[in-house]
Amino acid sequence: MAPKLAYAVGRDEYDGKLRRKKTKIEEFQKEVDKAIKVVSEDKSNYDRFVSILEGIVAYHKYAGGKN
Repeated sequence: MAPKLAYAVGRDEYDGKLRRKKTKIEEFQKEVDKAIKVVSEDKSNYDRFVSILEGIVAYHKYAGGKN
């Protein structure tokens, strides 16, 4: 998962003259990387992580996310 997030951050484009990223994927990556380190310590942490990530994906799709 971490390599895929890093790839997505690298593909994020700048928004014209404002010179800011179009998405917040880099901030998301930083937080998920922290969680990944904790998840590897305990199965119950992994189960909670999966549940949270499923919720994020579901909300993204509900809000009209395409990817």
